Amino acid sequence: MPTHNQLFKLKGFTRFWVNEMEKDKADRHQPLKHLYSEFECHAQNMKRIGNRIMAKKKETTKAFKWNGYCNVDVPSAMSGDVANWLADEKEVFAHYNDMLVDGYQIKVYFDQKNERMCANAICHNGDSENFGHALSAFAGDWYTALGVLIFKHEVICEGDWQATANSISQPYG
Repeated sequence: MPTHNQLFKLKGFTRFWVNEMEKDKADRHQPLKHLYSEFECHAQNMKRIGNRIMAKKKETTKAFKWNGYCNVDVPSAMSGDVANWLADEKEVFAHYNDMLVDGYQIKVYFDQKNERMCANAICHNGDSENFGHALSAFAGDWYTALGVLIFKHEVICEGDWQATANSISQPYG
């Protein structure tokens, strides 16, 4: 059993905390013995768990190849649909989450050239038809840009950008 001062150094306790916990100076080592045994037990359990965890196998992924930007416009007849889409924040963020899980990298940033917010999605999923392509949307604020991007992906393109794209430009959109 370590001494009182050794336990402080080992576990990083402050004297204030122990003094508040102590009611009787004669039982000074009782709470410390209990704490020390709990810490020792947890350390052994963590060591056992760590030994059981196997190394994760590295999955082979398809090498990323840049294929260009897909130019997809929102038809003027769908402007009301876009407004309804943007009004439902939970739906927009649920689809945003789905895109992230499906291997899309999504960035929202301020575009100095166009003086607007830009949302940009690049597909890194090797099994997707959009692999290596990018889709973007511009708007006055970040949420609208993100919402329009997801609207293009989910509603207009139904997940396949190349089939709906007006054009595909390389290397810059």
